[in-house]
Amino acid sequence: MNEPAPQKVKRSREEILKELDAAFQKQHALAGQLLNNIKTHRETIERVLAWFRKEEPDLVYRFYHQSFKVFIMTSLIGSADELFKSLRPIHASSILGTSK
Repeated sequence: MNEPAPQKVKRSREEILKELDAAFQKQHALAGQLLNNIKTHRETIERVLAWFRKEEPDLVYRFYHQSFKVFIMTSLIGSADELFKSLRPIHASSILGTSK
């Protein structure tokens, strides 16, 4: 009838602070990598942005009028998706728990 109480895991304040600091350092390193990747690929990012801005009015018009030509947008979105994936820091998926 009387079951033993489960033992509580006690961690010291220092252990918790060390874990938090390590997690912060990893995130800070990833943010630095991301910023460097953005700086390196700035011209490409600006080119894709200009492409979207140029095509947006036509594609919104086609979407509104339910034209099949709106599917041109899938290649635009696909290229932007690949660009953003290439900007991702190398180890981000393993640290953040996302798949590549």
